[in-house]
Amino acid sequence: MNVYIVGEDQAAREIIKRLLSFCSDDFNILMELPARGGEIKKMLINYNTLSLKFPVILLMDLDDKDCAPVIINQYFKGNIKNTQFILNIAIDEVEAWLMADRENFANYYRVPITSIPEPKLYRTIKSSFYEMYFPYKSSLFMVKEIIPLSKIKEFKEQMIPSSNAKKGKEYNTALTPFIKNHWNIKNAMNHSDSLYRMINRIKKIVSQYQTL
Repeated sequence: MNVYIVGEDQAAREIIKRLLSFCSDDFNILMELPARGGEIKKMLINYNTLSLKFPVILLMDLDDKDCAPVIINQYFKGNIKNTQFILNIAIDEVEAWLMADRENFANYYRVPITSIPEPKLYRTIKSSFYEMYFPYKSSLFMVKEIIPLSKIKEFKEQMIPSSNAKKGKEYNTALTPFIKNHWNIKNAMNHSDSLYRMINRIKKIVSQYQTL
């Protein structure tokens, strides 16, 4: 299966690749399309058109008031989303999905597991679901509250921001090996409904191509 992938940063694109590997051993990434959050929304129609040729798998973070139906209504401008355009939104950020594997995250970054918040059960009128809960944005919580507790100096130097930056200069460099080699997706998906949904979407498109 040939696919395009779209992610807001290196971590998001590495997560997509890891999830593709989790769901299939037969895929080929034609191109990685990096774009910031605002740019992604502006390009949704373009990605939708591109997916007519090959599947496009997009992963973005949840904004304060966004959800998939809102994004589709606001940015698709009346266009119908193609079935091969796999639009995924991490709640609240892709970092929350990584920390949803609490035990391995704590072991790898050498931080107390108690420093990583536990998943929370959310209830709505229609359903209930689990997601990781953070008092504020999960990436900021990670670099301000969790990584400073690490026993490994290198991780602190890579990930903790200096001055007014939000993340350390080698933030993605420090995350990539964990995503590729240590992140247990089965553990994480049990603690994140949004991750579970993305995996099911990928499995669905994979099964369609296997039957061709």
